[in-house]
Amino acid sequence: APSRHEPLGNMVLDAWVHGVPMVASNTGGMAGLIEDGVSGLLVSPERATKLAAAVTRVLTDKQLAKQLAAGGRQAFDAKFSEAQVVAAYVNYYAKIAKRSGGHD
Repeated sequence: APSRHEPLGNMVLDAWVHGVPMVASNTGGMAGLIEDGVSGLLVSPERATKLAAAVTRVLTDKQLAKQLAAGGRQAFDAKFSEAQVVAAYVNYYAKIAKRSGGHD
């Protein structure tokens, strides 16, 4: 995913939830989501040879691909699962209610 400006990284989330190992740019939102070597591989979008090497590595090293896919799924479950998103919204609305004095 050699994007230079991907604010959230929906592509990353899609890959993680489907167990697909990620190779992504070390810029923008993807760099904030992916832990290099754990939940994906990060490379500079300006370095085509490094991008090609990282993609080749994931395609040829099946153990690495499995590890990255598993790490991605764990990252997704920890931060973006339905339970995590619902909990974040509940906490957010509770803070708003507390600031406004809890009026209905």
